[in-house]
Amino acid sequence: MAGAKLILVLGHKHCGAVKGAIDNVELGNITPMLKNIKPVIEHFTDYEGDKTSENEVFVHMVAEQNVRIVGDLYGMGSGTVTFFEE
Repeated sequence: MAGAKLILVLGHKHCGAVKGAIDNVELGNITPMLKNIKPVIEHFTDYEGDKTSENEVFVHMVAEQNVRIVGDLYGMGSGTVTFFEE
């Protein structure tokens, strides 16, 4: 990153880390990273749908909320980036 003028943090749809956090996966060195996503999942206490990685709507909601905190959202299929403004 020497000389970098900008660092852009992008989440993406179908994110394995988000799915792993939703499903409480514990897997070696990735476990602490997944714990960082847990507070985002807990944000959806009123959500009445299926709260598993099989529910793509829920996965997208969690991924979008997560990147609202740390970056922007990359659409892997379309190549588009959604920038969130606060």
